[in-house]
Amino acid sequence: MDLGKSLCVLILLASSTTALAADVPCEGCSYSQMSSKAIQLGKGQHRIFSLSTNSVHGFNVVCEGDVIESIGPGTRIGNRSSQDSGGKLVPHASVQSGPSSCPFGAPLRADVMELSAGAIAAFNAAHDFYVLNGNNASDIQVDYRGNTGVGLEGDSVYGVLSDYQIRTSLLDNLEQSNQTVTAYLMAVAAMVAGNFNVLSSTLFIDITFKDGSKVTVVFKVNERKFEVVKNSARNPNGSAVVEGNAAGYQGNYPMNGNDLAAYLTFLRSMGVTITSGSTSGSRMICSWDGTKLTCTVVPN
Repeated sequence: MDLGKSLCVLILLASSTTALAADVPCEGCSYSQMSSKAIQLGKGQHRIFSLSTNSVHGFNVVCEGDVIESIGPGTRIGNRSSQDSGGKLVPHASVQSGPSSCPFGAPLRADVMELSAGAIAAFNAAHDFYVLNGNNASDIQVDYRGNTGVGLEGDSVYGVLSDYQIRTSLLDNLEQSNQTVTAYLMAVAAMVAGNFNVLSSTLFIDITFKDGSKVTVVFKVNERKFEVVKNSARNPNGSAVVEGNAAGYQGNYPMNGNDLAAYLTFLRSMGVTITSGSTSGSRMICSWDGTKLTCTVVPN
């Protein structure tokens, strides 16, 4: 590496240790609390937000006495840098002081940093999802019980686990027909465009099927795809679903409350050996012999 490149690396390393940038939630916080939060984060440009109060503010934290000429592309010191409830931009005082490791013991100061239009749009989209999801920024609940507008993908977890086409139809249905999922995807697109991380990059979707069985699906933003979470499937009675022919599924499972005939058909399709075709047993015992999983339906 030549001297010029080495100097560039050293400069970058030095700047990264003295000035950070963070997007940090502070739910229910007032403006002064958000300002204090920014100071706690140290020198750098920080965006602090609260989805529950529909409030987001930008701060540029510097050492008292620093001369600020330019903050960076798309930002500037101003008196109209924040959004409070109602989507309005409002002015705020620009200085808060706090202890720091600044030269000569100078305190840190949080100056107002104007948010870009893209950042405001990202926050608004994230807040729309938050409200639509019942004031929840994380898991989505999808219930297909009583839903006549969904096909085989809404019937049971057994079809989703055993049939690729049904599984694909489920994931397509979530992406294209579920308003809450659509709102999340729109928020993700806005966050990427605005370079503002308001929501988690991983979204979990808990699905309840028409027969009462359940599974969790995860959407991974970085990979742009939905996946069924392994071992998240539950039978209608709440017991864990044996998802395949593997040693890890050895166990004693309660069967009361399940459609046993449908469950056994599913298990056979997944390569599990069934030694009893009974549909009246109340328990199922599964064991591993080193090569295959064998399950036996028995009474209590």
